[in-house]
Amino acid sequence: LCPCANDSCLAEYATPMCARSAGPCHEYKERLRQLYLDSGYYQPQDEWSRNRMAHFLMDPPPENLSLLANLPLALEALGDACNAIHQNLADHISSCMGPSIDFCNANEWDQGCRTELSTCGDGVVSWHESCDDGNQMDG
Repeated sequence: LCPCANDSCLAEYATPMCARSAGPCHEYKERLRQLYLDSGYYQPQDEWSRNRMAHFLMDPPPENLSLLANLPLALEALGDACNAIHQNLADHISSCMGPSIDFCNANEWDQGCRTELSTCGDGVVSWHESCDDGNQMDG
């Protein structure tokens, strides 16, 4: 399902951009996204993408893995700082991340997957990327 129908995603997107695009809330979302990707949640479902990205894919996480129940302390602290700035925003980000990743795995070429979940220069090949060596410099 499209995350656009998820209540937590709607609440996140309704939050002013200034609260989402900088500071602890932005950092929380980026680190949470990275934790999901590092844990093997990037699993495109179409065969062409899986074959093209085979050397970048990790084993899928166990079905019973709950990342949100075992967040690193530094990430929990960022979530608390985010919630202190804008009530429940980190909670909405957390609740939106899983459905968003599931949607993007099923719909890799959706524009929102590239803009919301794929970060050029983070060293992780994900939606819409053919490589990502971690280089954040143009050229």
